[in-house]
Formats: sequence, structure tokens, C-alpha cells
Amino acid sequence: MVAAGLGITLMSDLGRAFLPDGGVDVIDLTRPLKRQLLIAHSDASTGRPAIKAFLEGATRITAPT
Repeated sequence: MVAAGLGITLMSDLGRAFLPDGGVDVIDLTRPLKRQLLIAHSDASTGRPAIKAFLEGATRITAPT
């Protein structure tokens, strides 16, 4: 839709690799966006190794720098 001139979008730097040749103007933001990540899970699943690893990784990645 963006390439057809029918919309706009926000994308990460990784998204630039998928841009079509021509037809899309990329405008860098003047200040970074902030977002909130919410993760819901049952208390019973907290002890599962995969859930524990995901929660630890998500906490580490999203920690303020």
C-alpha cells in the first residue's frame, strides 16, 4: 500500500531491506519512539524452562540502558 501511494508506515531499519526499488520515500524520525511491551502468562507456566528463558531474555533486552 505504501509503494502504491495509498498509505504510510513505521518500520525498523531491518524493514529497509524489503523496500521495492523506487516509489517509497524514507524519512528518518527526529527522535526515537518509545513503546511498552506487555507479556501475559499463567502463574503455573512460570516454572517451564522455555517460558522462564523467554521472560528472562525479554527482561534483559528491554531493560533501560
